[in-house]
Amino acid sequence: MNFKLIIMIHIASAIVWVGASFFFSMSVFPSLSQIPNERMIVRTTIRIIFRYLKVTFVASLLLLATGIFLAINTKVYESNPILNTILYTKGYIWAFMTIAYYYAYIKAKKAKKICFKGDSLLAVENLKVIANYVFVLNFILGLIAIYFGIMLRG
Repeated sequence: MNFKLIIMIHIASAIVWVGASFFFSMSVFPSLSQIPNERMIVRTTIRIIFRYLKVTFVASLLLLATGIFLAINTKVYESNPILNTILYTKGYIWAFMTIAYYYAYIKAKKAKKICFKGDSLLAVENLKVIANYVFVLNFILGLIAIYFGIMLRG
């Protein structure tokens, strides 16, 4: 397979994951609060979050596969101890982001269950944690990981 294509898939996957976090927390979630019906806000937010999670799940798998391939085939870890440290730090950041992603999934499932029981207020609190903390954290950490990726390739 073409090495440049793998790098492009790797970068595109990172952009999708980080960009989706930014877009959701800065655009979608604030816009949803404009809907006058609270129950509709909760149900719409839950549907959007699950769509986000599906897209970012695919992006995370592509990122993992291409990242491992690039690390092994470019032998960055052997060339320089500083680059080795950057590579591992980048990996730990993406691993932490994956844990945060899983946490968002658990909170979204909980919000969905609560919403169907009729407690929209508690469901909103679960969704706010995802939008205000998990997505923002993933955006910031993703930018740092992308910067480290640029340092490795630059």
